[in-house]
Amino acid sequence: MNLLAIETATETCSVALAVNGQVAELYEHAPRQHAELLLPWVQQLLAEAELDFSALDAIAYSRGPGSFTSLRIGIGVV
Repeated sequence: MNLLAIETATETCSVALAVNGQVAELYEHAPRQHAELLLPWVQQLLAEAELDFSALDAIAYSRGPGSFTSLRIGIGVV
C-alpha cells in the first residue's frame, strides 16, 4: 500500500510517504509556512520513491483541532 500523509494542524508541518511498509518523512517547525512547504515536499517524497500521484492508494490528513487556516491549507492540498 502507498499512503501519503499530511499534517498541518500545528505550527509543525509534516508530510510522510509509506510505501510497502517503508516510511519517508519531511517535517519542520515552520509557523505560517505550510503553504510554501507542502507541495514541494509531496513532490520530493514521490520523486524519491519513484512514484506518481496515481500510484497512491490513499491520502491521509489531519483534521484538527488546530488553526483554521493551516487545516484549510492541508485539506486544500489533499
